[in-house]
Amino acid sequence: MFRTKPKFADWQTPEQRAATVRIARQHDERLRTYCNMMSFWSMCAKPVCRRSRTCSGNMHACFRLHWAEVTEDDKEWVRGALLARRAGVTGVEALARAADAHLADYLKWLESPSAKAAVPASSPEPDASGSAPSADVRIRRL
Repeated sequence: MFRTKPKFADWQTPEQRAATVRIARQHDERLRTYCNMMSFWSMCAKPVCRRSRTCSGNMHACFRLHWAEVTEDDKEWVRGALLARRAGVTGVEALARAADAHLADYLKWLESPSAKAAVPASSPEPDASGSAPSADVRIRRL
């Protein structure tokens, strides 16, 4: 199983080094949970991940690679579940309801005039056919 090798500073005490290791392990587990929640193991090139049906390799590389492929609507649903969990919501059904509500708010916001004003208007050069290509704008955040 992949484990992040934490980097230590020379001035760190043994307690600080232990805390650094603990924080690195928590971050690894959090990313592995995200990868498993989104079933990235099914798209993984490593046979051990597909065979065990869980993220068994480098969860950092897996998350970076596959998170970019997730649609924005799905990302907003996950963000809604994370925000609800941070607010203290427990239970799978309650988290799913909160995530669905967050996604509905996001989709309603997309239709609002303020969202359309937030997207920069670009004037691309027309191609040979005379029609301008559509703008492919992505908002990048976790």
